[in-house]
Amino acid sequence: MDSKVSATAITYVYSLLIGGAYLVGYWLPFGLNILAFADLTDIIKASVLPMLPAVGLLLTYSALDGLNSISKKQHDEYIAEGGFFKYYMKFMVLYSYGMTAFFLCHAAYIVITEPGYQKLKGVFPLASLLVFIYLVYGNRHLLALDVKSRVFVISILCFLPTAAFITGNRDGEQVERLEGVLWEVKAKETCSSSADKLVLLARLSNKYLTMSRSDKSICVIPDERVQLTRLPRASGA
Repeated sequence: MDSKVSATAITYVYSLLIGGAYLVGYWLPFGLNILAFADLTDIIKASVLPMLPAVGLLLTYSALDGLNSISKKQHDEYIAEGGFFKYYMKFMVLYSYGMTAFFLCHAAYIVITEPGYQKLKGVFPLASLLVFIYLVYGNRHLLALDVKSRVFVISILCFLPTAAFITGNRDGEQVERLEGVLWEVKAKETCSSSADKLVLLARLSNKYLTMSRSDKSICVIPDERVQLTRLPRASGA
């Protein structure tokens, strides 16, 4: 019973982390503290989209691994024989270490140089990398697991929040530039007295968050009978 409760709690907290990462990334271009408007249900719902690529990746990996994997005994025999396979494995190890060091330095550089909340663009990948390194190489309870499964599963768990943040940030920047699929919000009462069109940013709980096309100010409209009209695609404001 306790293990079921713990697993449920961990899954719930992890879903909050994924959804929160996506929302923070999405609203970063607007400079808005979305936590002041979002409820827990909004955060949970926001975690669904970022998780879909991970599920597809997991299924693809499982299928390919079943076709292409070799046993540890075969792996050790190939290494002992030397030749191409031995040097290929050494190259891959050095390449992995080099890329890890590069991304660590790049993420740290962003954290140091970017202003304000823009530092989050480095905080998320840096945290994911550090947690991944610890779990793969430093946690003695996980070292007993098969190395391929350990690395793959842990990489998904560690980097999914970063992927959610990057996805949200990309989507938010696209809307902020008035690109892609946009929806106009029409309501009885709005924040603007002008005839300027209000673009839908998100619907959170009992309110619509919109943006003025002219000055890009944010307008929060209470949940009521509103009309949504799809705007023609545009490459800019």
